Amino acid sequence: MDQPQQWTAKTLEIAPAPEKTEIPATQGRLRRLAGRAEIRDWQIAALIALAFVALRAPFRAGYLINWDSVNFALALQHFDVLHHQPHPPGYIGYVGLGRALMAFTGDANAALTLLSTLSGGIATAALYGLARSFLPRWHALAVAVLFGTSPVLWYYSSVALTYAVEAAVAIPALWACYVARKRVSLGHLAVATFLLALLGALRQSGLVLLVPIWLYTLWAFPWQTRARIFAAFVALNTAWLVPLLVSSGGLDAYVRESMALASLVGFRTYIFTMDPTGLIQNMGLVAVGLAIGMNVGLVVWVICLIAGVRPAPLSREDSRFFLLWAIPSLATYLLVHTGQVGYVLMVLPIGFIWLGRMLAGERLQPVAARRLIPNSATLGVLAPIPRLSNAGAGAIALLVVANIVSFGRLQAMSLPGNDEAIKEAVYVAAGDGFVEDWRLRQYNARASDLHWKSMTEFIGRYPAESTVVLTMPTLSGSFRQASYYLPRYGVYGVGWDLQGQWGHLYAASGGRTDYNLQNLERGSGELQLGSRVTRVIIPDFEVYDRLDPRITGYLHTIADGSEVAVVDLPEPGATLLFEPWGQVTLSLPHELLE
Repeated sequence: MDQPQQWTAKTLEIAPAPEKTEIPATQGRLRRLAGRAEIRDWQIAALIALAFVALRAPFRAGYLINWDSVNFALALQHFDVLHHQPHPPGYIGYVGLGRALMAFTGDANAALTLLSTLSGGIATAALYGLARSFLPRWHALAVAVLFGTSPVLWYYSSVALTYAVEAAVAIPALWACYVARKRVSLGHLAVATFLLALLGALRQSGLVLLVPIWLYTLWAFPWQTRARIFAAFVALNTAWLVPLLVSSGGLDAYVRESMALASLVGFRTYIFTMDPTGLIQNMGLVAVGLAIGMNVGLVVWVICLIAGVRPAPLSREDSRFFLLWAIPSLATYLLVHTGQVGYVLMVLPIGFIWLGRMLAGERLQPVAARRLIPNSATLGVLAPIPRLSNAGAGAIALLVVANIVSFGRLQAMSLPGNDEAIKEAVYVAAGDGFVEDWRLRQYNARASDLHWKSMTEFIGRYPAESTVVLTMPTLSGSFRQASYYLPRYGVYGVGWDLQGQWGHLYAASGGRTDYNLQNLERGSGELQLGSRVTRVIIPDFEVYDRLDPRITGYLHTIADGSEVAVVDLPEPGATLLFEPWGQVTLSLPHELLE
C-alpha cells in the first residue's frame, strides 16, 4: 500500500509540469502574433498615407487661394511678421518647411500645396493609428478612409493654408499622448512633447489647444520625469520662439502686432464684446465645417441612434482623453474666433472615431482571452478582430461615395465673381456693405484658379508703365493677390479705415508693399497716379460702383464670368480723390473733368 501512495504523490508532483511548460510557449506565440499585427498596422498606415497623397495630388490649387495664402507665399521670399509676411502669430516652422520644398518646386504656391497634400496623407494615416486604440482593425481602417475622403480635409489638402499641416502633427501628438498615459511610457511622452513643440512652430494656436491634454498626460509620471520633460518642452519651444521674436523686431513689436491683428479680426467674434452676430458667425462656421466634414456620416450616426445601436461605454480614462481633446478647441472656436471651416480639422476626427464605434456596436465588447487559452488574461489579448458586417461595409461605401461626390460638386460649381444672384445670396452687411463673394470662391479651388488666371491674363495685356490697378484691401478684394501676381504694376488698395472713412490705404509695386495695420488707422483722401499713368483697371466691382458717375469706365467680362472695369484717363498725371462717405472722384491737371 505504501508504493501506490508514493507513486500517486509523485504523480501529483509532476502533473502540473506540462502546464508550466505550455503556458510560456503559448505566451510567446501570442506575443509574436501581436508583434506581427503591430507591424501590419504600420504597413497599413503607410499605404493609407501613400494612397491619399496620390489621390489628392491632381487637385492641388494652381493659384494662391486667399489673402492668408498670399501672406505665406510672400513669407517664403522674405519673412516679416510686422508686414504680415506671414501674419501673426508667425508660423515660422510652416514657412521653413515651405522654403525647403520651394527649393524643389521653384514656386511658392506649388511648395505650400505640396506640403498640404503630404500633410493630408499623414493626417489620415495617423488617424488610423489613433483609431486602433479604440476600434478593431477594419473599423479603424473605415474611420481613416472616411476622414481621408472628407470634403473638408480633401480641400485643405490641396491649398496653400496651414490647416491640413496642423492636423498632420496634432493627430500623431494626440496618439502619443494617449499611449504614453495608458502605458506610462516615457518614450511615447517624449514623442508627444516633440510633436507638440513642432506643432507650435507650425501653427501656434494648435500648441495652445493641446497643452491641456499634454499636461494631463505628463501628470501620470513621477515628478522627476515631469520636471525633465517640462524642461525639454520649454527648450524645444524656445528653439523656434526666439528666432520668431528676433525676426519680428523683438518681443514688444511682436506682441503689439499680434494684439492689433487679434483686435481687428476678433472685435466682433470675442464673447467679451457681447456682439451676437460675431458669436453666430463662429457657430455657423463650426456647424458648417462639421456638417460638410462628416457629410452623410451624420445621417448614419442618427440612424444608428434610432436603431438602438450603442457603442461600448468608454472607460473613465478614455472619456477624459476625448473631453480634453474637444473642449479647449470648441470653446475657442465658438467663443473667441473662427475664421475658416478648416479650424474644425482639429476636432473632426472625434466624430469619425465615434461613428466607427457606432458601426462596431457590440463588437467592441472584449472577449475574455481565457476562453481561448487558460490563464492568458494577463497578456491583454482579445478575441480575433471582427470584420465589418455587411451592413457596416455598405454604410462605409455609401459614405465614401457621398464624400467624393460632395467634393466633386464643390469643385464643379460655377462662381462668376459679379453674378447678381450670387451677390444677393452671400450679401453681408459689414459697415461698408461690400459683397463677400470670396467666401464661395475661396472654397472652390478650380473656380479660384480660373478667376486669377483670367484676371492676370486680362490685365497683362495692358502696359505696366501706364496702367495702375485699383482694388479693395479686404478678404473680399483683390489687393493681396493682384499685388503678388502683377508685380510690374502699381496696385493700390482703397477702402474703409478704422475711423469709418473711405480712403487710400495701401500700395504695392515691384514685389514690395507698404501693407501694415498702421496704414489702416487712417486712410489718405487722395492718390496721385503718376505722370505716365493713363489707365486705371478695377477688378473689384465694389470699387467701380463708387466711381463718380462722370468718370467713364468700360466693363469687360473675363473667362470666369467676372467683370473688370477699365477707365481711360483724359490725360496723364490725374489724382483720385476719395470722399469720406465712399465716392471716388477725379482731379486732372488742367481740370478737364469738372
